[in-house]
Amino acid sequence: NKNPTRAIKDYGYRFGGIESIFKNQKSNGSYLENSIACTLKYFKSEYCFSCIGILFLTILGLQVDSFYIRKKTGKITFYPFHLSKLIKQPFFGIINLTIKTIGGCFMFKVYNTQEDIARGLSDIFQEIIPDIRKTQLKIIPYIIHGMIISESLVPLDIAKVLKGDFSLIQLQSVIKRIKRLFVNKHFNPYDFYDKIIRYVIANYRKKHKDKRVHIIFDHMYVKDHFTVLLFSMRVGKQGIPLWFRCFEGKDCPEAFKEELITDGISYVASLFDDDMDLIYLADRWFNSTSIMEHIKSLGKTYVIRLKKNLNILHFDKKDGHKVWKTLEELPKYKYHAQIYKNVELTEKLHITNIVISNSVDTDEPWILATNKNPTRAIKDYGYRFGGIGSIFKNQKSNGFYLENSIACTLKYFKSEYCFSCIGILFLTILGTDYAKNTRSYKNTKIRTHITVRGIKTRTLSLFNTGLTLFHRAFESLKYVRLSFRFILYDA
Repeated sequence: NKNPTRAIKDYGYRFGGIESIFKNQKSNGSYLENSIACTLKYFKSEYCFSCIGILFLTILGLQVDSFYIRKKTGKITFYPFHLSKLIKQPFFGIINLTIKTIGGCFMFKVYNTQEDIARGLSDIFQEIIPDIRKTQLKIIPYIIHGMIISESLVPLDIAKVLKGDFSLIQLQSVIKRIKRLFVNKHFNPYDFYDKIIRYVIANYRKKHKDKRVHIIFDHMYVKDHFTVLLFSMRVGKQGIPLWFRCFEGKDCPEAFKEELITDGISYVASLFDDDMDLIYLADRWFNSTSIMEHIKSLGKTYVIRLKKNLNILHFDKKDGHKVWKTLEELPKYKYHAQIYKNVELTEKLHITNIVISNSVDTDEPWILATNKNPTRAIKDYGYRFGGIGSIFKNQKSNGFYLENSIACTLKYFKSEYCFSCIGILFLTILGTDYAKNTRSYKNTKIRTHITVRGIKTRTLSLFNTGLTLFHRAFESLKYVRLSFRFILYDA
């Protein structure tokens, strides 16, 4: 309704003027869509806080040029003299922050700074991997730190939370350093993780005497871009990654080859002493007799769910001799499990035990094959879900938001996935350390269990316990223990 010569120029401001807000609220800052299902009243409050956050950070961005920051050895002096305009920039280890004010000077001792954490990770990586390249050692600890603080694997998110000397470098330069490592030909993510996990398992502190260790393997899809074959070990009601292989696309035949799966089985067996009772758990997509034979040849136990249309040769009491049947035709019961011993499975006549769970709450009871004690099969198989499902959840939606990564090459994704496994391993270890050595954490209390009618139940997973502990310890004004020894305790 005014000057038409300015109309096109004015309308051009619409896109940045509101689209940037939506982007920052939904995917680039507050991740509004990751919120749980809630009431309208809850969402109104949540949206209000996202608007306040964007308003405050935008104002801060406009004012940042008015700050003069002088760097000294071990301390920072801030100007102008208003605490409300303070931007904290920690440098080098446990530091003294000198905040000059009109009234005088305040001194704070800060623990677990970015440099402390990077130094702790650097020392343990040098111990585990003596031949690690110095160029890698200068950036890997910071990537892990930034990944945990930002809870993201996106280089932009990692770069934004890195402080210290990184604050004096252009943001795009930091992002390029991270991306260069991910595609560096001298960084082999499989070998790097292999050395770390071998160290962890060699120093694994077991508290149970039966020496049973549950190993789970399964595939994971990252949208339609990548497929991952992962082997994990159960720790409490969740798991840690042991071995992984990544493939491009969702239907890559290499990811499903039995030779690859048996290689993973053999690798995991080599991590543990011979006297450990490894129990391999897998879903019905791995019901190959070749896989079962391979596990049996290693002297280990398998509990694998079977498809109901598989054929078996089974002794029929009515006919008085062995007859071919499908697993679906075997008698089953609603209120208790049924066990069939020494059944010959498929045309290969693989001898195994079959266990069919009760069907009280389902129309599809578990049909399990095991080469050892069939009375434990159902209990053992129940550990499969937490033992590997928790890892996938933490990688994709509950910890590092793997699927928020941009389209990338297979080499880049392998490195990215390696770091997600290191993050889950490290935080789970911190969680077990907190559970084992609670008295060492006097300055922070994390509620991990509730007791209902005398029954103690864990409400915070080991991973989330470690993540919470890390956030509380970072730049804390009170000492909070953060162990970088990678010593895993049995939960």
